Amino acid sequence: MRAQWRLDGRSQGFASEIEQRTTAKVDSATDHQSTAAVRYWFKPVDAVKATLEHQRFMTTGGGQSAIALEYRPLSRLSLEARGSTGEQGASLRGGATLSMNGRQLYVKEERADGAAAQQRTLFGVQAPLGPMSRAYTEYQWLKDPLGDHALSVTGLEQGWRMASGVTGSVAAEHGARSGEVGEHTTVSGVLGYKSAFPLSGSTRGEVRDLKGTTNGRQMLTSTRLALALPVGFSVLTDLRLSTSTNLQQTETPVRFLENSIGLSWRAPRSDAIQLLGKLARQEDRRAAVPGDTVGSESVLGVASLEATVRLLPGMDWSAKGASRLEQEGGLGLPSAPAHSTLWTSRIDYRIVKSPLLFGVEYRMLKQLEVGDDRRGWLQELSLDANRHMRFGVGYNFSRFSGDPMVRTQDTAGGWFLRAQSRY
Repeated sequence: MRAQWRLDGRSQGFASEIEQRTTAKVDSATDHQSTAAVRYWFKPVDAVKATLEHQRFMTTGGGQSAIALEYRPLSRLSLEARGSTGEQGASLRGGATLSMNGRQLYVKEERADGAAAQQRTLFGVQAPLGPMSRAYTEYQWLKDPLGDHALSVTGLEQGWRMASGVTGSVAAEHGARSGEVGEHTTVSGVLGYKSAFPLSGSTRGEVRDLKGTTNGRQMLTSTRLALALPVGFSVLTDLRLSTSTNLQQTETPVRFLENSIGLSWRAPRSDAIQLLGKLARQEDRRAAVPGDTVGSESVLGVASLEATVRLLPGMDWSAKGASRLEQEGGLGLPSAPAHSTLWTSRIDYRIVKSPLLFGVEYRMLKQLEVGDDRRGWLQELSLDANRHMRFGVGYNFSRFSGDPMVRTQDTAGGWFLRAQSRY
């Protein structure tokens, strides 16, 4: 999840960004990585732009600060330099870009210190082939503690847009390491539809072949559909599937499948009452690890219902109830199911008709088989940046997550940052 808020003027601007990545693995704790960043830029004259940045790693601590300078001596020539320092070491980067009739020629040089010390030189060219197409090629020299490497990449992209609301694009890329065993070929496509008709959606597919010490193939598909119904109802569906196969072995391929369907309702011409019901299912199949003769698989199913009601002007009450069924075990072997329920109740109060809100939430999590019963509070201060975006900071006293799709509940707690989009 990533959320960004920015304000740009003629001679200066400011931006803030929050990013959270959650990685769930079978028989392993869920890995949460949260990062917050701020950026300020200003132009003393039109040809010069200076940027100050700071990035903070909320999960592990530490951060990185950087300063960048961009200079345009000519309308077609841009020069840039950037230096950064932090717990992960210092780095210095410089480059030049020449633009002519939509074509670009660029060269970049980068040096980094610290544990991952390396020197990188990049040379690239890209040119348009039409209104929504381009061809590009890059060549890169890399020096690191493992030696000298060279990597070349060539690709094509083609897109189109129709008056009926259909958009699409296809892309192909091939990369190879000079003097080494290692190549990749990627083909991808995106198809979307949005118009006055109540049905909209998009689908994306990608296939990547890898050749090296082992040969493999990765496939990814993602489809999302939305249907607007009368009297404030909407139906949302998601389907994601990714597989990874080792072509030199006959073992079962690694696979991740996620599908969900939701039905929402909002009071016509008002947001005083909102309802959302959702069914979701995840299947995560992992390959065998050393010391284990079979792979592992987990299945997670969740049914949830959420409601928000405006009690008074400036005061909203929301509640959520969710039931979860989870199974984990060896691939093809029987596994015992685990049932759990989650209940939340929350009050948000707007402070004196300002964009600031103060929220208090109470949570209850029960795991039926082992009789685990957890309860706790959460407090949050939120800011409505605009009609469609809300940012919040708070402290979770409950020590577990309010998201029923989170597999490991022992890692949530303490300070948190939240970004929420609304439609």
